[in-house]
Amino acid sequence: MVGAAGAPLFYFTLVIHFLKLTQKRFYKWQKFFAYGVFSIFTLLNITTQWLVKSVEPRLTFPFWPIGGRIFYPFLLAFFGYVIYASILLGKEYKRASGIKKIQTKYIFLGIVLAFFGGATNYFLWFNIPIPPVLNILVTGYPFAIGYAIIRYRLMDIRVVISRSFLYFILVAFVTGSFVFTGFVSSQFFDKRTGIYSILINAIFSLVIVLVLPLLHRSISEVTNRIFFKKEVNYQQLLRDLTQVINVEISLEKLVNSFCEIVREKLKLKKATIFLATKDQHFLSSIDNNDKLESQRKEYRRITNQNPLIKYLSREKEMVITEELERKMLDTKDEQELQRVYQQLSDLKAALTVPIITHHKITAILILWKKLSGEAFSQRDIDLFQVLSPQIGSAIEKAKLYQELQEFNKRLKKEVERATLKLNEANKYLQELDKAKSEFMSIASHQLRTPLTGIMGYLSMLVEGDFGKLEKKQGPVIHQVFEAAQRLIRLVNIFLNISRIENNRFTLNLESKPIESLINDAVFQLKIPANNKGLKLEYVRPKQHLQQVQVDTDKMKDVFLNLIDNAIKYTAKGSIVITTEFTSDKKGIHVKIQDTGIGIDKEEAKKLFQKFVRGDGIARIQPDGSGLGLFIAKKIVEAHGGKIWVESEGLGMGSTFQFILPATKRRKE
Repeated sequence: MVGAAGAPLFYFTLVIHFLKLTQKRFYKWQKFFAYGVFSIFTLLNITTQWLVKSVEPRLTFPFWPIGGRIFYPFLLAFFGYVIYASILLGKEYKRASGIKKIQTKYIFLGIVLAFFGGATNYFLWFNIPIPPVLNILVTGYPFAIGYAIIRYRLMDIRVVISRSFLYFILVAFVTGSFVFTGFVSSQFFDKRTGIYSILINAIFSLVIVLVLPLLHRSISEVTNRIFFKKEVNYQQLLRDLTQVINVEISLEKLVNSFCEIVREKLKLKKATIFLATKDQHFLSSIDNNDKLESQRKEYRRITNQNPLIKYLSREKEMVITEELERKMLDTKDEQELQRVYQQLSDLKAALTVPIITHHKITAILILWKKLSGEAFSQRDIDLFQVLSPQIGSAIEKAKLYQELQEFNKRLKKEVERATLKLNEANKYLQELDKAKSEFMSIASHQLRTPLTGIMGYLSMLVEGDFGKLEKKQGPVIHQVFEAAQRLIRLVNIFLNISRIENNRFTLNLESKPIESLINDAVFQLKIPANNKGLKLEYVRPKQHLQQVQVDTDKMKDVFLNLIDNAIKYTAKGSIVITTEFTSDKKGIHVKIQDTGIGIDKEEAKKLFQKFVRGDGIARIQPDGSGLGLFIAKKIVEAHGGKIWVESEGLGMGSTFQFILPATKRRKE
């Protein structure tokens, strides 16, 4: 009856552990309650006659138990826990799939055989003349469970055997120790020396408690050496594979290193990863250890219409080929599974692991059989369940890196091609620029000759050398004269630009008073200033200024350009030119200050660049070239000076300034 009380208890315990329900507090308390209930029944069975009050002959049995006052509550608890555990198992069978469903089926089958056969014992308890002839069915339970353990990984058989062996020795040791202690007490101590017997028992019990952990550890080491001598160190294997996943960024190195470690540590014939491509085909990895070249060529490409891919996409779980063969007998889709099985057989796959990322299969890990011929254990399955998402993420990362590398290569080639085209275009532009400069130089020289003649005659007309002009002729001649002056300045600008770009910009230096250059420019531009109603004046310095070494024509162009700009961009007010020594007396500081439109401070920094004009300037003077200030800067710098502009902002006027050395210039 002690065994009978343990049967439903251990069945219930097996079920909740198999279904992984012990992590839930509700089932954990149910387990403790069940142990408490059946412990009470066992205790009452040993110490009282409440469960079995007597025995008497029934049929051919001379000693058949007769139920006591708690026999019916015992039967209620017995069948209650059996039915409850079976209901939990049935629910799992409905929602489970694959190997879990098969494991559940065999547990349920074993329990049905065991309890249906064992239940025939209870007919005689109720004086029903039916002998327990079906007790033989109880042997079906260990056969069903054993078959599930061996064929369907219900448990790790080596763990079951080693732990059973370990606890058998420990139980035998404890039992033998107490029997020996009882024997010694009964042989050497009588009732008068009972205190010594108790003392001896206490000492032996203490020794057992102290020795038992040491014995447990020693026997565990022995059993591990016997049963797990070639056991895989899964923790080390997991660390090695995780290291590869975290470190390798190259897709080829990642796949090859992962497969090599798996193949070596699990002692496999081969491990291969099929990778998904953009066109949804799966290409096998390049396995350096694969000597079966024909096999690789034959199955290097699997389309997404392949039965295996369809099956893995739908089931999204690992496939053990040996178990799939047995599953074909238990399903209606035998033809589909047959095609899947044929594909796996062609690939020599013993275990197939789908690697899923973002609900899509991105790769497939194919493992061949182990060299030892052993089946894949539950620990192997658990290992790849843990690693599958990690290797999936690593493959995606490596693919992105590979795409980036390929993009960089393509980009590099495109840049090289574009650079070659740019170099060719630049060479062509340089030739055009050279031709343009030569044209400008020739055109400028050719234009200067007739313009000089035109200017001479216009000057003579203005001065009255050919007689006094009529009243209507005067303004027209003056306008033509001013236009000719602007045209000559523009020709000079183009000529200077041509000389600068061709490195032929030279200075013909001579000593010249700065005042004479300013006076000539003011005289030449006096008429345009008066026509706009502007005051144009040169404020002479109080002290005499030294002469400067300048190219008269080029420096005159600087003054004309700066003063002419001031006139153009000043609507009313004045343009005042001042000169003075610099603070160190080594240079002459020239300022041309106007009351014009002003310049934004940010624009002032780039105003002296080629073809740059201030914001809004084009609306005031649409015919400007944007070259005058650039030429002025080059001329001033060629004389060893510097030029800049200052302005408080738009509408606040501007002050163009430059400094020339008062002595011989420092560089040419």
